[in-house]
Amino acid sequence: MSGFYKMDPAAWDFGTSELSLEEEAAYLRIINAIHKHDAPVPNVDRVLAGLFRCSTRKARGLVDALMKAGKITIEDGKIWNDRARSDVVRRQFAHISSAERGAKGGRTRAENAAKALEINEPSQATASTRIEENRIEDTEAIASDADASSEPDFREEVWARGVRFLQARGVSERNARTVIGKWLRDHEAASVFSAFDAASRERPVEPVAWITARLGSPPKVADLSAIMATIDISGPHQ
Repeated sequence: MSGFYKMDPAAWDFGTSELSLEEEAAYLRIINAIHKHDAPVPNVDRVLAGLFRCSTRKARGLVDALMKAGKITIEDGKIWNDRARSDVVRRQFAHISSAERGAKGGRTRAENAAKALEINEPSQATASTRIEENRIEDTEAIASDADASSEPDFREEVWARGVRFLQARGVSERNARTVIGKWLRDHEAASVFSAFDAASRERPVEPVAWITARLGSPPKVADLSAIMATIDISGPHQ
């Protein structure tokens, strides 16, 4: 469960400028629910009516409108938003990395304690072990802060884990690196990580084809000239 998430008010206003007030409110409730539970919203009329505080008929109409506006997607009976999904995946990745560091630190402390007992007198061993534990805990805290702010590490970890995942399923290292490079070029690292996570649960026979289909077509880049053509910069009419 997430306590908070980042929001850019200016970007939100721009992105929701074509929504009605009701649609924007429903959209915000969906985003908040995804972040609150670190999970998608069930596409169930009764659940949506409770979330939006309206009738089931009204709730269904709001969801349909948000889908047409490209704000949400429905996958396997669940409502997702791409940006919210990326945030959820990043939090899950951070949690997994933290757990792995903790397990590694625990093993190191146990090994150091055993060595101290073998080499030192009992009183010296206890003091030595405590000093080592404090040193390791301080080091882990510093490493945790560095990892939390290091965006390239996430991309590199997705790459490394992805190569191992595909190799374990019969894909050569060269082909694995090629296809993952293409995925990371065309999609956000969080989306690729999410696709690998889903593939590990579904266990498709052809993982490359399955992940490619799940990621879908690369997002289209807005044509700046087309956007500018719609903006009247000639000033007020006389």
